[in-house]
Formats: sequence, structure tokens, C-alpha cells
Amino acid sequence: MYLQKLSLENYRNYEKEIISFDPGVNLFLGQNGQGKTNLLEAVYYISSAPTFRGGKKTDELIKLDRDFFRLSGEVIRERRYEIDISANRQKKKQIKINSVLYKKSVDLYGILQVVLFSPDDLKIVKGSPVERRRYLDMSLSQYDKNYAYNLQKYQKVLMQRNSLLKEKQIKADYSETMDVWDEQLAHYGSILIAKRIDYLKKIIPLARRIHHDLSHGLEKLNITYQSSLGKIAEMPPKEINTLFLQTLVQNKKEEIRRGTSLFGLQRDDLVFYLNDLPLRIYGSQGQMRSFILALKMAEAKLFINDGQKPLMLLDDVLSELDDLRREYLLREIQNEQMQTIITAANMEFKAGNL
Repeated sequence: MYLQKLSLENYRNYEKEIISFDPGVNLFLGQNGQGKTNLLEAVYYISSAPTFRGGKKTDELIKLDRDFFRLSGEVIRERRYEIDISANRQKKKQIKINSVLYKKSVDLYGILQVVLFSPDDLKIVKGSPVERRRYLDMSLSQYDKNYAYNLQKYQKVLMQRNSLLKEKQIKADYSETMDVWDEQLAHYGSILIAKRIDYLKKIIPLARRIHHDLSHGLEKLNITYQSSLGKIAEMPPKEINTLFLQTLVQNKKEEIRRGTSLFGLQRDDLVFYLNDLPLRIYGSQGQMRSFILALKMAEAKLFINDGQKPLMLLDDVLSELDDLRREYLLREIQNEQMQTIITAANMEFKAGNL
């Protein structure tokens, strides 16, 4: 699988540009502010439609003084896929795959699978639980299209349930309606939590082996899933569903008082460890970068183990890594023959390694 061509129109600082990519390594050099990250963002966008920067406003993506943007990509897998996405300032978005119109962004998942590595990834470790949940949801959606579908359904149910909880603060009893939303939240939530735990069981051993090599065996990586429902690591989805419903019933009065859902995957977190110590508290900047590198390469290995090589997006990260980690990353990209798009401000790293 590889991205053959990308067309950008009125996207961020691009007025009109058509870029052809090599199936191997593609290097884009330029000073800050020239649009290198915008290019990678556009590639990521055609893979899943959200931007990796976290913003959701269409206006932020449209070039100033223009009314719309359009991205078109050609992806080669077992066959050719043509992806076309456009949106205007009235928030009307159109997604086409091989000229067929699709209503949902999740229909894009599985065509162009990407792994992104950027300096902002330190937020996954140092930032709030929101950053870690967002990382997990985006990574898992790339890996498992059904996760993306169920996540969208869960988010709609959560929105409706939260709206009802706010209404119950000032209106009469809504117990029957609330019971329906409780069942739906527990149904989709238990599926998603089980998928998160299963994903971590696959990716942790891969990340641990990679990190072992990076640290010369001196550090041991681990990740635990911290659920608002308690200890559920070994529970099947059916048992998680039962626990989820029981928890909602037992805490209904407090949720009504606060006007929001207090339990579910929107409240969960990941805890990262090195040598059994929380990385966020005790880790150095260099240790955090090594951890993230191991995590991202484990994502790529997971795709490869399933018979599909992802597109690697490296956004100005080579200058952030020391020689050991930079050489490891470039060597793995070369050994696995993954299509890679690299952005950099200069040639500090050795071009010969590419």
C-alpha cells in the first residue's frame, strides 16, 4: 500500500498543489511556516478526515479569503482508490471514494493506514487524559474500522444521555428514557473498552521489545489501562456490559446532580511506566521520546504483522532524536520498506541513512 498522489486546493496555506510520492522515502525540507506540517496533515486527513492537530473547525483548514478546501488522493493497494474530500465554510463536507458519495468519515478508515510521529506526541505522556484517550482512539480506529464505527455511535449516545441528565435537573422524572440510554451506553461502551484492552495486549509486547533495544535492556516499558469502572482488564465484553449498567444505576443520583456522565471510556486513562515508575512523573524528556518512538514503531509493526505496511509520517522529529534513536528509526523504515514522508527544517541528520 502507498500514496501515489495528493492534490491540495485552498487547504491551509496551499492554494493549488499536486504532489506525487515515491513508494519509498520522501523528504520535504523547508523553513518553519512554509507548510510542511500542513502537507502531512492533509495526508492524514484523507486517511480518516479528522486532523491530527485536534481542531474540528472547518474554517481553520480553509485558506484565508477562500470559501472551501478540497483534497484528492490516489492510493494503491490491491487496486487503486481515489479519495476526494471537500468542505466549505457552511460546514458542508463531501466524501467520495472512487466517485461514490459516502456520508460518514469512518468509511475512509482502512484504505490509507498511517502512523504519525511528531514533536507534539510528547503530549501523550505529559498532557491530560484527553490526549491519551485521543491517541488511543485515533490509533485504534486506523487499525480496526469497526472500532471507529462503534466509537461514533457511543459518542452520539453519550451526547444524548448528557443532555437528558441536564434536563433531569429541572424537569420531571425521565427514568424510562434514561434506562434506554443507559443500555445503549453500556452496550457500545463495553465493546469499545474490550477492544482497547485487546489492542494494548497486542501492542505492549511489540513496544516493549523495541524499547528494550533502544535502552540496551536497561529499561522496561509497560502500559496499564485505568478504567472508571474499576478492574476490568480480564473481563469479556458481556461482563463489562453488566458492570457498566450496574455502575450507572448505582450512581444515577450523583450523575443527575452533576448533569453529566461520570463513567465510561470518556473517563478512562492510560498510565505509562518505565521500570515500574510512572513515566509522566519520573521520566526525563529523552526517556519520554524513546517511549513514544517505541509506541509508534509498535503501531507500524502491528500493521505489518497483519500483512499491511502503513504509511509513516515523520513531522520534523529527526532533529529531536539523538543519533541512536534516529538511526534506529531510519533503519527500521528501510528494513521494512515502508513508504515514509519526512519533513525537516535542515539536513542535520545523515541523508545517506535514507
